Amino acid sequence: MWLVFTILTTLFWGVGEVFYKLGAERKTKYTHLRTAIFIGLCMGIHAIGLLIFGNTGFHPINLIYYFPVFFLYMLSMVLASYGVRFIENSVSSVVEEFSSVITSALCFLILGERIGGIAGIGMALLTIGVVLLAAFETRDENERPVDVTKKMLIIGFFMALSYALLDGIGTFLDVFYLDIETSPLKYVTENTIEDVANIAYELSFLITAIILYIFLKIKKEKFTFKGEKYRILTGVFETAGQAFYVYSFSGNDIVAVTIMSFMSVISVILSRIFLKEKLTKKQYVAVIMALIGAVILGIVGE
Repeated sequence: MWLVFTILTTLFWGVGEVFYKLGAERKTKYTHLRTAIFIGLCMGIHAIGLLIFGNTGFHPINLIYYFPVFFLYMLSMVLASYGVRFIENSVSSVVEEFSSVITSALCFLILGERIGGIAGIGMALLTIGVVLLAAFETRDENERPVDVTKKMLIIGFFMALSYALLDGIGTFLDVFYLDIETSPLKYVTENTIEDVANIAYELSFLITAIILYIFLKIKKEKFTFKGEKYRILTGVFETAGQAFYVYSFSGNDIVAVTIMSFMSVISVILSRIFLKEKLTKKQYVAVIMALIGAVILGIVGE
């Protein structure tokens, strides 16, 4: 079943990035916070379901212990959701894939893990692709949407890059949190550690959603479910991907990571088909280069 879970995770998160873009309305104030609220609601429902019907032995103290990882993941999502308002999803999803380079670099520098030659090539291609996208993203006025300034493009790009940095660090920390020998989580076993970490993550997101809802109310911002279908779908797909993700590595880790490396490829293809995104020729070259690097990392980087 792990292979099925891996494929479903890749599909749900790949499609979910398209809904991120559709819900990222430039003219809607606090759109990124609204998206986070719906993600938190969906994740909270799933977490409560696991608590009721699962046999995880979850202890509330793990909300505190897992908070550093949750905070990095949550903040990265919010920043990416804010930035994707200004840049194409095809660009944003590829830049976010740079998180794998961050994680690999941290494993190399801190854990002393070796990086093979082919994996190094993948990292180099992905890095060069992202650097080129940064250079190409400051397009001339005739190459960008009429309501997007050069400053907005720069902000959007660096929000995606911030996602990569934070998500990469969060993934690196998960190496310790999901290892029974090094995990600071309490009252966990080999069979429950993934579920406990997932519940801590999703409940923390629910608490964050409640806080953000109160913040919007204080700001006297209207908040209803009407007209929020894209943000709701973002929450559903993000939660579904997260639910399957924790079981994806119960089989062949290398195959799982390889399949997930195609997530950004799926997102780029769907953005071209459904969002009608059009990149410049130079951007396409950079995107393809980065995607090749990501796939190489997925295949040999673990």
